[in-house]
Formats: sequence, structure tokens, C-alpha cells
Amino acid sequence: MNKLKSYIDYSKHYLRMIFIYIFISLLITIFLNEKLLILTNTASLLLIILSVTFAFLLYYFLRKRINTEISITKVEFGNYDYKFLSVKIFEILLQQFLVILLLTLGKQFLGENYILIVILVFVLLHFQLLLFHTLRFTLYYILFSIPAILIFSYIYLNLGSLSLGLAFLLHLSFYLVLGLLDLNGRISKFIE
Repeated sequence: MNKLKSYIDYSKHYLRMIFIYIFISLLITIFLNEKLLILTNTASLLLIILSVTFAFLLYYFLRKRINTEISITKVEFGNYDYKFLSVKIFEILLQQFLVILLLTLGKQFLGENYILIVILVFVLLHFQLLLFHTLRFTLYYILFSIPAILIFSYIYLNLGSLSLGLAFLLHLSFYLVLGLLDLNGRISKFIE
């Protein structure tokens, strides 16, 4: 009975997180309306759908292969938990909307060197991880956020209507590759 209650609490927690990510994403979408339409087309949306489908299939086959039990107390990429992946997908979408928002506001209000400020703000946003994780974990993701914002900025500023799909695919791929590299748990142990 206690295990069932923990599982239900765990599921509610993830549903709340998904709802929050969707709500904030919708607010940003309303604000970005026209800009988002320029960076998205049918092929871009199809790329997002295919990326998500591939991620779930990868999780399915890896879970079958490694035959691991999903932890409900500590979630890592190596656990291959579907709820975790679901939340991560909405988190990535929100982060991509935030990048577009930063670039849009930066370009509109900050002048020629706006990209430097956008990079700085994006990196600083990763410090919020300190509220939930160790300094080592936070620094690990801050380190990766620097090339990420450079890549995402290039994509959004230069690749037009496929931008959202490509940036989403790259972002999700980062986490999938991280999970594959962490099959033995070494990365998780190192950064925690």
C-alpha cells in the first residue's frame, strides 16, 4: 500500500510539472505569436513529433534490454522512466520557447550586442538548478549550456522555419545521448 501511495504521489508530481511547463509555454507562445510562426512550419512540427516518438521507442527498447526497475525516489536518465521523459520533453519545449523569447527581446531592446546578453542570461538561468541539486550538478549543466545557447541562437537566427524542430531535436538528443552514456551510472554518480 505504501509503495502504491508513493507511485501515485510520484505520478502527481510529474503531472504538475508537465502542467506548469505547458502553462508557461502557452504564455510565451501568446507573447511570441508571429515570431513563433516564422520559426515553425509543418516539417518542423513533424520533426518534433518524430523526435519524441524516437525517444519513447529508445526508452522502450533500452528498458527491455537492461531490464532495470524504475526508481520512484531518484530519477536519472539511466532509469529510463517514461514519466521523466514526458516531463523532459515539455521542459525542452519550454526552454526552446525561452531561447526564442530571449533572442526576440534582446534583438528588440538591447541593440547590436544583444546576443552576448542573451548568452549570459541563458547561462545564468541554469543557476536555478542549485535550488534542487548540488553545485557539481549545476556546474555540469552550466558548462553544457554555453555551447547549447550558441548552437540554438545560430539555428534560430539563420535557419528559418525549421528552427524550432531542429533545436528541439538537438536538445532532446543531448539528453538521450547523456542517458546512453550513463547506462552504468558513472555520469550520475559524478555530477551528484
